[in-house]
Amino acid sequence: MAQARVVPALLCNAGSILCFVERQDGQVFPNVSQVAFAAGAEGPPGPTSDVALSALGTRLYFLPAAIEQAPRDQLILVDTGDRLLLDTPLSSTADPVDGAGSLRTQMEVLSEAMTAFVAAERLLGVGAEQVLSVYLAVVSDAHLRLGEVLEAILVQTPPTEEVNVSAIVEALVTENRTRMDGFLSTAFAF
Repeated sequence: MAQARVVPALLCNAGSILCFVERQDGQVFPNVSQVAFAAGAEGPPGPTSDVALSALGTRLYFLPAAIEQAPRDQLILVDTGDRLLLDTPLSSTADPVDGAGSLRTQMEVLSEAMTAFVAAERLLGVGAEQVLSVYLAVVSDAHLRLGEVLEAILVQTPPTEEVNVSAIVEALVTENRTRMDGFLSTAFAF
């Protein structure tokens, strides 16, 4: 039985922004700084990924390291050595359309993560200006990575797929702008 799920389960070979892994049993993750993924219960861990946000309950948000296309069905909590079986193996793709779709999902994950972060910080009584400063730094960094990855995808896109990839990228940008504008106008109304 799967113990965790990763979103998205398909990463882009050109790079990634942010993903999350969520426990399926409702338990809270221990405080860890890195995760890795392995193929099989005895498989060696792949490259480690830094945890970007923890202590958000049953989810860990992480900055995905490059992985091979071989599916990896085990999550490893590097700090504790614990392994959890994923409901869908984590893999990567060189396909520009699938890669752009993955980035679209990752930008949704970024929005969810930052919404949870801001809510948690505000509950702790952290000042709005300080929370906004961290929020803008994280989101700016993510957008810089997004630009680099999109550029790499567009360079790799064959002419027959340019229209499809461009449509996904346009939707990604529009959705992201709408989400950010709405969130900023409500979360940081001073």
